[in-house]
Amino acid sequence: MTSYCTFSKGKKADEADGPDDFYVVIVDNGRSKMLNSDFEPMLQCIRCGSCLNVCPVYRQVGGKGYGSIYPGPMGEVLSPILGGYQEFKELPYACSLCAACTETCPVKIPLHELIRHHRYVEMDELHLDHSPSNALLKAVGKGTSSPTLLMMQCDLLILLLSHLARKQLLKTLRTFIQMVKLTTFPQSLLN
Repeated sequence: MTSYCTFSKGKKADEADGPDDFYVVIVDNGRSKMLNSDFEPMLQCIRCGSCLNVCPVYRQVGGKGYGSIYPGPMGEVLSPILGGYQEFKELPYACSLCAACTETCPVKIPLHELIRHHRYVEMDELHLDHSPSNALLKAVGKGTSSPTLLMMQCDLLILLLSHLARKQLLKTLRTFIQMVKLTTFPQSLLN
C-alpha cells in the first residue's frame, strides 16, 4: 500500500525552541486483519498498478466500476477485508481468474488465488447453504470427464434455469450461480 511518512524530531538539547512532546500516530485502516491470515501476502503490495495494466476486466470496466477506493485485482482482495463481505460481496466475482495479475506482480502476490479464496470465505462468512447444490456439484464434478455427460448436464442446467426464471425464482438461486462461477470446486464437494 502507498504510505506517507513524515519524519519529525524533538528539539535538540542546545536549542530553546522546538516541540516539548512527541507523538507517533500509526494508521492501520484494518490491515492488521490480514496478518496471520491467508490474505497476508497482500500486505506486500507496493501499489505499482501493474495488475491493473494487464487485467482484462479492469480494462473493460475501469476503476469506478469496482465501487471501492481500491480498483482492479488488488481491490478485489483488499476491499472485502477492509470493508466486509456484506458491502463487497460481488467484488470477488469481478475476475476472470486468468492469472495475468499474478504473472506481472513484481512482488509475486498470488492475486488470482487470493481472489478465488475470497469466494470460498465469502460463502462461509455469509452462511450460504451449500447443501442443496452439493448433489448437483458432485454430478458436475464426476461428469466433466466425459464430454457427452458434460453436454447433457449443461442442457439440463439450461432447462432448469429457464424454468425457474419464468417463475421468478432466480433471486433465490443467486448463491448457486455464484458457486457455479468458481473455476475449481472444493475437493470436499466433489467427493
